[in-house]
Formats: sequence, C-alpha cells, structure tokens
Amino acid sequence: MRQAGVIAAAGMVALNTMISRLKEDHDNARHLAHGLTRIPDITILHPKIQTNIVMFELPSHVSGPDFVEHLNDYGVKVLYRGGQKFRAVTHRMVNTADIDEALTRVETCVKKMG
Repeated sequence: MRQAGVIAAAGMVALNTMISRLKEDHDNARHLAHGLTRIPDITILHPKIQTNIVMFELPSHVSGPDFVEHLNDYGVKVLYRGGQKFRAVTHRMVNTADIDEALTRVETCVKKMG
C-alpha cells in the first residue's frame, strides 16, 4: 500500500488527540437528547446515552423525508432511519452552543410541520 502513511497519520491523530475529548462528545450527545425531550412529541429511543449518537422519533403526522429536507434548509443534518426514526451525532466540530442552536431549529421545524 503506497499511501499507508496517510492512513496511519489519521489513526495516530485519533489515538493521540481524540480519545481524551470523547467525554465532551458524549456529554454533548446527552445535552442534545435532553433538549430533544423538551420538544413536544419527540421521543428519545435509547434514553441512556452512552456514546455520541442520539436516536429519536417524531410523531406520525410529521413526514420523515420532509423533516430531513426542512432541517437541512436550517443547516442541521440528521440521518433518516426510516419510518419516524432519526439519528443525530455529535463530534469534535460541534459544541454546546451549536447544540442549543440546533435544538431551536429542530423545534421550529417540528412546529412548522405540525
């Protein structure tokens, strides 16, 4: 493999830099989940958040694909998992203020669609 050094460099950064900040991502995910529970009709699918992934569900009257499209227009990215299920992920480029803003945008979107 000619480019093994490039792949190894990414692995070294992950091991040397990112492990120590995983707690921050997990705390942000819990903050996101808690904020989503305050939005009417949103349900957290796995309330015990242990990673940086938050799975949530919308009420049946909100179209999943339309929700993703509207949120995208608001600058918030979530993964549509089918039906009424969605996945949101925190990472090193997302801080608490970003999550608060995303929660405001999610709430606005749900209200407009409801």
